[in-house]
Amino acid sequence: MGEPERGIRQVVERLDRAWQAGDFDVVAELFHPDAVMATPDFGDRLVGRDACVDSYRGFTANATVHHFAIGTIDVDIVGESAVATYPYETVYEIETGTWKGTGRDLLVLRREGDMWRIVWRCLTPGPEAAV
Repeated sequence: MGEPERGIRQVVERLDRAWQAGDFDVVAELFHPDAVMATPDFGDRLVGRDACVDSYRGFTANATVHHFAIGTIDVDIVGESAVATYPYETVYEIETGTWKGTGRDLLVLRREGDMWRIVWRCLTPGPEAAV
C-alpha cells in the first residue's frame, strides 16, 4: 500500500472515530469547505462543510449507537482525486426502536498539500431490521 492510499484510509478511520466520539471539530477538519453530501436516495444534497458536519451531529443527537464497524476500505486514486468505499454494519437506537443495518459509504476526496479532504459523500444504507 502506497503513502496516498494509507493517507486516505487514515481519513476514513479518523472520520468514523470522530463522529462516534462526538468530536465534530475533527469531522469538520476532514471535509472541504465546499463539500457536498448526497442523501441516500440522491433526492437532495447538503452543501458546505457545516451542513455535512451538522448531519453527523444530528444523527448522534437523535440516536444511541450500540455498535458500528466498517469493513475493508477500497481506495482508487487518480491524480489529486480519490474515491474510498467501504461497507459498514451498525446497531442503533432511536425513538422508534432499536435497528440493525448494513450499507456502504462512498467518499470522494481531493488532495490539498499533504492532506486529503472529503469533497463528496453518499451513504447507501442496505436493509435494516428491528432488533
